[in-house]
Amino acid sequence: MDESFFFCKIAQNCFTAHAKRLQVTNYALIDKLDISFDKGLNIITGETGAGKSILLGALNLILGNRADIQVLMDKEKKCIVEAIFEADKEIFTPLFDELEIDFESQCIIRREINKDGKSRSFVNDSPVNLSVLKTITSAFIDIHSQRENFALANIAYKYKVVDVFAGNKPLLETYANQLQDYKRIQLQLSQLQQEKIAASANFDFLQFQFNELEAAPLADDEPGASERELQTLNNAESIKLALQSAWAIIDNEEGSIVGLKNAVLQMQSIVKYDERYKLVMERMQSQLIEMKDIAAELEDCNEQINYDADRIQVLNDKLNVFNRLLMKHRV
Repeated sequence: MDESFFFCKIAQNCFTAHAKRLQVTNYALIDKLDISFDKGLNIITGETGAGKSILLGALNLILGNRADIQVLMDKEKKCIVEAIFEADKEIFTPLFDELEIDFESQCIIRREINKDGKSRSFVNDSPVNLSVLKTITSAFIDIHSQRENFALANIAYKYKVVDVFAGNKPLLETYANQLQDYKRIQLQLSQLQQEKIAASANFDFLQFQFNELEAAPLADDEPGASERELQTLNNAESIKLALQSAWAIIDNEEGSIVGLKNAVLQMQSIVKYDERYKLVMERMQSQLIEMKDIAAELEDCNEQINYDADRIQVLNDKLNVFNRLLMKHRV
């Protein structure tokens, strides 16, 4: 008998979890294999060529190692490796919560390789990627041979063994809770800091908009007043011509005012003869005063109307600013 052997310890956390069953289908020389395990230490031994390495290869698939189509015994069927573990809820729930996977005291881990060489992994029937698979199975399985022992070289594993024997479970639970609170508060702090940055950026933007509106050369009725003034200036020539014509009709020697003046003088000479003449004369005097006022108003309007290219440019600039702000703020 060959003295070489392989040692397989299933359930790294031997005090809190143990393997119950291993099923292998269509892997290498294995058509179908179903092994049950007892609690405690389980050892697989045998001569060279007995199939120990094939069994360990199947276990390596559960550990997340690379899959190869060459492992398929029947190239038209898929390979399935499934392991069932009994795990302690208090010990493993935090790990499953961190990975966002539902915890079951009877944890089922399955790896499938199809005929195209593509693989899929499941934990409690939930699809997971290889990174998650490795994280979980590394807590359950440790495989080593004569000259290998990865667990004993792992400082985290040493601490775990010491804690188990020292009875540090309550202390570890307190620490785990405080660490969880710390991470939650850190996350809240990070979110608040991001919100502060976003609020600051939003404030700067709103301040920019406010300053832009504050600096805009617009009074409360500025757009309407500017538009009216601009219309007047753009039509200054035709407006001035109309005012001059109206004034000329009223205030000239042959116009209404001169004729009305002469009429009033005529009426003044006969008011002494009849009260009715006096009333008519007074009405004519009132009309004369109104006509003179109208003529003066026309003359004043005419003097105020002047074409001013510089003023037109200023008004156009103001209205352009106003219209741009309307479009920008979707008013």
